[in-house]
Amino acid sequence: MLEFPHHSPDRLFASSIGAVSVLGTLHHHRDRWNPFAPGNAMQQDAQAEGWLRWFSLDPSGGRHGDGIYTIRFILNHNPRRPLKLKTWHPVETTETTGSEARTRLKARLQEDALGRGCDNLSFRVHKLCTVCIGVDPLRGEAILSSDVDKALSPVQAETSYELNGFIWDELDAFAKFDERRPGRSFQRLDADHWQISVPLRRDGGIDFRHDGVYQFLISRNGDEDQGLAAINSDAGGNSLELVAGSGFGSSHGTCQHSAPTIRVSEDGKHVFNLFRQGDSYRLSVQSPAGQPLPFCNHGATTMQLLGTVFSADSFDPTQAQATMHANAGGQRFYSEISLQEGTYSINFAIGNELFLDTMGLGCWLDHEGPGLRGIGWHGKPNEVNILFKVKRAGLYGIHYDRSTDQFGIDPLTVAAPFVARPLEAVTGISSLSLVGNFEAPLASWQPQSDANLMSDLGGLRFEKLVQLQAETTYEFKFVANRTNWLLVFADYEFDGFGLSYEPPENPRPFDSKLSELKRHGQLTTHGNPPAISFRPRQTGWHRFAVDLNTGAYAILAVTT
Repeated sequence: MLEFPHHSPDRLFASSIGAVSVLGTLHHHRDRWNPFAPGNAMQQDAQAEGWLRWFSLDPSGGRHGDGIYTIRFILNHNPRRPLKLKTWHPVETTETTGSEARTRLKARLQEDALGRGCDNLSFRVHKLCTVCIGVDPLRGEAILSSDVDKALSPVQAETSYELNGFIWDELDAFAKFDERRPGRSFQRLDADHWQISVPLRRDGGIDFRHDGVYQFLISRNGDEDQGLAAINSDAGGNSLELVAGSGFGSSHGTCQHSAPTIRVSEDGKHVFNLFRQGDSYRLSVQSPAGQPLPFCNHGATTMQLLGTVFSADSFDPTQAQATMHANAGGQRFYSEISLQEGTYSINFAIGNELFLDTMGLGCWLDHEGPGLRGIGWHGKPNEVNILFKVKRAGLYGIHYDRSTDQFGIDPLTVAAPFVARPLEAVTGISSLSLVGNFEAPLASWQPQSDANLMSDLGGLRFEKLVQLQAETTYEFKFVANRTNWLLVFADYEFDGFGLSYEPPENPRPFDSKLSELKRHGQLTTHGNPPAISFRPRQTGWHRFAVDLNTGAYAILAVTT
């Protein structure tokens, strides 16, 4: 079973340091940027106050296969306790036993609740090597030590900034977020000012809306994990505060982090100005008439409850039913809703705008009593919605605290007979089904059918053999736990993994490296994404294989 993260609030919110995690592209698994994932934990050094982890790294590894890796550290699995780069020290070479030389990179770190004023750590690997990553949170120091001389170097300076996202109206969905596509670099006007002009439309933006709302990201050095995202704030003004080291998949994930989002009211070229001010960045956008555009991130202080707790318009944050009521301090939000017995999927929206990144499940929290507790998090595209079971119909209260991202679901009045726990959290994935427009013996588009279950090979690996006809277009998704489209895996077109819309012919779908995921694509769990389309070249048996640990998948013709 693939278990969702579960933590004790006493440890998560402790002032002392009981755990340190290293996040980033060192990992090949789907949760590489997930602060709650146990697979990112470091080991405590018993003889010191530091934490260690070893990795085998390759000059052809990293997000883009160029040997550049990007990381940051998290304390106590709490996304509001990131340790990020302040400055790199000069590169060191040391002699060890047997006169072997090692390269050491040393960095000064800074902790800030929202990651302000600091950056991810990016470094290049020049030779195949083993790297020990050590961090001392109390000293604010990290050391990266290789077992090979001249194997590592820090990435310190920016060579370019790129604008990526829905603002490229004429491109397909995959190309919109391709940070290395030509023609999207900012022009440097002076040491701390960059600019780019882009034609935008009142009816542009994402294809299912066409309402002139544009979400985008700014990458650095052709790498979104070195890039810039937005801080949601109460303040207005003509410019937006940005936070470094936050890409599409590497978002810090709190309700105060989102991609920059604007609303366009006139057609024509819009001018984007990026400014660096000391350790911080700001962004402004001007209309064709020279007027500053407002950002949806400003004043995004409300919360909306979305999900299958509503029978219609379930995930529309503009509907009145979604409104959560704020307390006097404006940080804690609350809704009451009548629920029947069954399984439900919810998330929380910010500022009535889906583009400000809905808050799904970060982790479940230990909790005594009949209710449920958890931490909301958005780690596009790999967070899941919050799934829970109602075992007694009744009135339930759902709350969200913006200051900590804690949410709760509590019974208020429930039907007889009495049960001590009328709510049950869905804590993981126990099965996977292949669901699409397949012919019998599969059940077409029936996610709850036994006929669509895949064989569980163990180790979060699944497979199914299916007879396919050549030159026939098949569309499908993978559905977990036989839910009614509540927990879905598909290949998300905006995550930058996969070089085209065509499904991969991944020769090794199990234990794929990050570079292989970049080429062949990865399965993600963000909402209910569009189906995967596949057109086989030959008639016969095809093997659908999935590795839920990495998100790798393949559709391979079976030869005998």
